[in-house]
Amino acid sequence: MPTRNEKPPLTRLGRRPAFTNKVWCGYFDHIVGNNGTEVEDYLVLVPRGDHPDMLCGVSVLPVLDGRVALMRVFRLGSDRWGWETPRGFVDAGEPPETAAHRELAEETGLACPAGSLVSLGFYTPENSTIQARGALFAAEGCVRVQDRDMAEIGLGALRLFTLEEALALADSSEIEDSSTALMLYRYARRKSYT
Repeated sequence: MPTRNEKPPLTRLGRRPAFTNKVWCGYFDHIVGNNGTEVEDYLVLVPRGDHPDMLCGVSVLPVLDGRVALMRVFRLGSDRWGWETPRGFVDAGEPPETAAHRELAEETGLACPAGSLVSLGFYTPENSTIQARGALFAAEGCVRVQDRDMAEIGLGALRLFTLEEALALADSSEIEDSSTALMLYRYARRKSYT
């Protein structure tokens, strides 16, 4: 099994900027593999700001009255609708738990009591090109505290599902978002052991 200290199978010979916006810096890396294969314009996205250990995002699985809340979301990158959990960026210097509470409230209008945010570990959203990690949480005991902020482009209906129904959506590929599918799996495993 590989370790974090294992030598990578490639060398970065150079990096040149491709673009920046308020969230991302895009770079073209010039890389060469240990086997001699060379790529001069390998695209890498790096989040802007200071994000220790590349932790720059959160995803939250809201749990309300024993059911999980999922949002219908349209994503431009895939050009399709899907069921997802709330997610967003961690602001520089912001603890991931604080970002999780903020994203939960903004995108669903829900909040969970102090101490009810359960860590479900971490994930990498697309580790071949995105140099970032996300923290995953379940927000148990959610209650409605405010209206949803529908200003974010692409947000649709919020709906409650039993955990079994949500897992069936993942099994049938109606949930394709990796953080949502992984949270459902990890939450179901956690529930089976408690």
